[in-house]
Amino acid sequence: MRKNTCTCFLGIENGGKTITDLVDSIFVSWERYRESSDSTNENDAKRLLKRRLGEMGIGQFRRPKIEKTTFDDLSRLVKQDYALNKRRSMVRPKTALVYLNETFGTALARDITLDRLTAYATERLAMKAAPASVKYELAILRRAFRLAHRAGKAIVPPFPCISVHKPGRGFSSEMNSKRFARIYHRIFNRS
Repeated sequence: MRKNTCTCFLGIENGGKTITDLVDSIFVSWERYRESSDSTNENDAKRLLKRRLGEMGIGQFRRPKIEKTTFDDLSRLVKQDYALNKRRSMVRPKTALVYLNETFGTALARDITLDRLTAYATERLAMKAAPASVKYELAILRRAFRLAHRAGKAIVPPFPCISVHKPGRGFSSEMNSKRFARIYHRIFNRS
């Protein structure tokens, strides 16, 4: 198995002149990624190479596809997934995507972070949206990120946790509780 390695290429010919440029070549999952530093300064190129190696070390290496993925791409992936799996419940996800689109419509996927997701949830709750609805909207977005991650188009950010308190079930009134007590007493206190 090939390890993550880096090789530096120096001295790229450009119109008869040799320009010092560093291109890092990184092997990730048997694929080779090459990226130019867009600089003629060798130190800039080495800095970029170190940054990419650091990103690889913490699992945040961003391939060129990842840099360009937008929220629209994410929503398209969810819609395609629902159509592919023939899910009939496409109305609710589309509604969730409408609310998400208001906030993240023009954003790149890489810019959707935990801070922005938490701000979105707080804003939606302040608009008197039900906590379960906000939790569902974030679940749809998480699904979109996971589909994009599988396709190599995004890194899944951490998502905020929203607790939903279910309404208490049981006795709805004092009258019902007294009636239950009479029935319980009749059944279990037979002599």
